[in-house]
Amino acid sequence: MGNFYGHWIQFLIIFLMIGSSYSFVIQYNYLIGGWANSSKEDQLEKYWEKFGKIGLMVAGITLVNCVRQYCIKKIITNALKTVHARVLDSIMKAPINKFFDVTPTGSILTRFNDDLNHFEHIVHHFTGLMYQINHMITMIYSVCNANPYFLILWPFSIGYCAYIYRYTIGSMREIHRLNKVNNSRIRNHYSETMNGNSTIRAFNASHFQLTTDQKNINQTLLGNQVSFATWVWYSAQMKISSSVIMILTIIMMVQARAATNAVVLSVAFQWIMMLGDFMTGFIHNIGNLESKMVSIKRCLKLLEIPHENLDQPRHEDEQWPRKGSIEMKNFFLRYRDDTELVLKDCTFKIEAG
Repeated sequence: MGNFYGHWIQFLIIFLMIGSSYSFVIQYNYLIGGWANSSKEDQLEKYWEKFGKIGLMVAGITLVNCVRQYCIKKIITNALKTVHARVLDSIMKAPINKFFDVTPTGSILTRFNDDLNHFEHIVHHFTGLMYQINHMITMIYSVCNANPYFLILWPFSIGYCAYIYRYTIGSMREIHRLNKVNNSRIRNHYSETMNGNSTIRAFNASHFQLTTDQKNINQTLLGNQVSFATWVWYSAQMKISSSVIMILTIIMMVQARAATNAVVLSVAFQWIMMLGDFMTGFIHNIGNLESKMVSIKRCLKLLEIPHENLDQPRHEDEQWPRKGSIEMKNFFLRYRDDTELVLKDCTFKIEAG
């Protein structure tokens, strides 16, 4: 994978840029809160000073995000160029009898189109995961500023997420695999129907084709419904657990309100309210990342196809060979290892010319 996406240092740089954006955001929250909580005279006196700091923070966030987006785009573009060239070269060198004759066209198109697109999707999911990690760090920092005892609840939250994830990821992975299989089946059926349209009409077999098409579509819809139900069940579990943690955290912050700055409490409350969406999105992003890895591995299988030798030297003389002959004795031939013999015990001689 590293050969396609480049060195891991560039992902570390992107992670640090995302972290700097969140540091700007949290400082922005504290600055606005402190300014709003000050007296009217102090607000008017330091108006331009605060306005300048806020403008610099917004400009910093914008600049960092622009550079980050440019880096991600370059990584995706370079990866897709490399993978597309290598996969296409591998397919073009694949043997006719051992690959094209036994691999449906729809399966090749699925791997070359859908699975290849996941090289871009996985970068976005990985970037989203880096965002969520920085979001978690910022949330823990802001809440611990208000009440450090919040760290007591965090191991239980992580443990429960891991427990739910262990049961959810298996279902998501299997549903993703089934959807891919169903999509390949639909494409294969469409391709075979178009290629054999004249034969289908000649034998009046259009009803069979339509019935098969409806069956494939129904299986795909069923897989999508199960996928949606799995996601709803998982989201409900995350919402319930995050609500419990939010309630306990808010109770702890309210109890410490007398000894804690009001701005720190308000910022912590603002971030803890995002806990439900964060927990749901974080585990869902990990599941998507893992399922996309399956598609990428399936696409990279095309690089393992045995290749025909297309680089052997060729003679420029069209009359070659002028002398010599080829003689075959007791010659047996089959198209593939698992097929029957098509030539049996043949003996012949090919003269030059």
